[in-house]
Amino acid sequence: MKISLRFSDPEAAGELAAASPCPDQVIVWGPTDRIEASEPAQIFSEIVLEFGVGVTSSLLAQWIVYAVRKRNRDSTRINRKEIPLTKEAVQRLIEDEIAKRSIRKAQESEPHAKA
Repeated sequence: MKISLRFSDPEAAGELAAASPCPDQVIVWGPTDRIEASEPAQIFSEIVLEFGVGVTSSLLAQWIVYAVRKRNRDSTRINRKEIPLTKEAVQRLIEDEIAKRSIRKAQESEPHAKA
């Protein structure tokens, strides 16, 4: 499974990308700077997390919070939302992203009706 986390704070994205040790079965891609043109336009740093079936959202959330709170942040903007840096809030974000990804994947695999 892969999920994308778009950080408004490039330092927070960098901290996550550099966090060590990385949990088993987790690969971190990025950060990559992106420009999102939708209203309102925004520049953000994208991190893609790829993780195996045995990796829980709870483990990912705990690791992310530990990595990003190093500079005494209480919250950060991820995917256009202000996310408190608590395990519960980050876990909710991860689960929402997994659900969105699963829905998109299901929609892409549906046969399209011909007009």
